[in-house]
Amino acid sequence: MYDIVLWDWNGTLLDDCETALCCVNEMLDEMGESHIDLEKYYSLVDTPIIKFYIGLLRTDKLDFDKISRDYHRAYNKRIHDIGLMQGAREILEHNRSLGITQVIITSAQKSDVQKLVRYYGIEEYFKDIIGASDKLAAQKITRALEYFEENKLDRKTAIMVGDTLHDLDTANALCIECALITKGHQGEKILKNAGCIVINSLYELSKIIKGERTEKVIYPKGG
Repeated sequence: MYDIVLWDWNGTLLDDCETALCCVNEMLDEMGESHIDLEKYYSLVDTPIIKFYIGLLRTDKLDFDKISRDYHRAYNKRIHDIGLMQGAREILEHNRSLGITQVIITSAQKSDVQKLVRYYGIEEYFKDIIGASDKLAAQKITRALEYFEENKLDRKTAIMVGDTLHDLDTANALCIECALITKGHQGEKILKNAGCIVINSLYELSKIIKGERTEKVIYPKGG
C-alpha cells in the first residue's frame, strides 16, 4: 500500500482540458489563426508552458507575456464552469480514511490552486500544495525533489498521479511509481506508450493505492 499520494492538479483533480482548449482557440481567433482540435492540443502539451506555444505559434507571434495574460483572462472567465474530475472527492476521502498523506504538486501558480481548492471545499485533504510562484509553469520537478528532501519522505511508499508525460518525468526524477489518467491534457493515445500505470478513471486508484489491483495495468513502452 502507498502512504503518500502526490497529486497533479490541472487535468487530474481538476477536469479542465476542454476549457483549456477553448481558451487556446479563443486566443487563436484574436490572432487570426485557425483553431486546433483536441488531438493537436494533446500533441503540443508540454512543460514549461512556453514550449506549448512555441509549437503552436509562429515566432513573430510569441509574446509570452501577452499570451499568458490573454489565456488566463479567458480561463478565469470560465473558472466557475469547471468541475473536479469524476471520482476526485471520493478517492480523496478514501485515501484520507486510510491515513494516506496527500500533496498537490503542480506547474500552476500556487496561489491560484489554493483559491480553487478552497472553492471546491477540498482543502482539508491535503497536507501541502507545492506550486509555482508565477504563471510560467516551470520547475515542477525541482520543487518536487526539494519537497521530498526537506520532508525526508519514503519514496518506496509514494505514488504520483497525473495526466501528462511531464508527470511521469516528475515521478521518474523522484524514483517513485506513477499513474496517469487518460481524461486530462494528453489522452490515452499518447499515454499508453509511456510505460507506466494508465487509468481511465480516478475510481480505479483505490485498488492500486491499496495494492489490491491484480489485472495488468501497465502498458509496455512501444506497445
